[in-house]
Amino acid sequence: MAKRTVPFALTDEIIPNSVLEDVDLINNDAEVTATRTHYAIEFSQEKLNGIYTHLWSAGSKGNISTLHHQKVLCREVILSERSDLHLIWFDRSIYIKPLPINFLNFSFIEAVVLPDANLYGNVLGFLYSYMMLIQHPSDLALAHELGLIGKLIGWKPWREFRTTFLDNISSGQVLRTLMNKRFEYGELRLTRLDYIYRLSFRGLKYFTPHREYTTYFREYIAAGITLFAFVTVALTAMQVVVGMNGVSRALIDTSN
Repeated sequence: MAKRTVPFALTDEIIPNSVLEDVDLINNDAEVTATRTHYAIEFSQEKLNGIYTHLWSAGSKGNISTLHHQKVLCREVILSERSDLHLIWFDRSIYIKPLPINFLNFSFIEAVVLPDANLYGNVLGFLYSYMMLIQHPSDLALAHELGLIGKLIGWKPWREFRTTFLDNISSGQVLRTLMNKRFEYGELRLTRLDYIYRLSFRGLKYFTPHREYTTYFREYIAAGITLFAFVTVALTAMQVVVGMNGVSRALIDTSN
């Protein structure tokens, strides 16, 4: 069995125990168990893992643009606490889940995250996504502005933390294979996820941002018009073919 380790050194933690959100948590077994259960639910990637074999059609592996480049792409970054929407984009918008400061504390990862293989894989992947999102001081400034990361986190400690984290993964000290497989992919297109859900009979939508029937049905009306136009053109072409000499009986029967 592959060994799970904290993906950064104690000396590189950004959030010390003194400013941990749950400072007494790591010394209370009952609280540790309850917190582990809470984070296991909150950071579950079950929905995307269920359609993992189809994710190639919704995004590329390793494709995570930095926060400043999201702006270059004219995207609006929307804060969402739903982990199943993290890095999901549509039109000119992308959902990003904030980074809990507890994940930057060595003792928290060791006590709460490390014992649970699924939670460890989810947290490891989630942290990795932030290593890609925040690569420059401008990215960190945007993360502060958008409420994605605590303002007490400065550039220098983040840079050192990020370097250690990525070095541990590239050296094999932290096994990349333990990362949740959803995070093999980066940004995923919402419209493609909706198609995957429909074609795999999991539901009509993976997620819809619409809360009004007019905007909700507008997509289906447009799709219906496109389908109607395609069928009309196809039938018209078949009628033309039927009117020609030398056409097989089977094609005539099909056209009629």
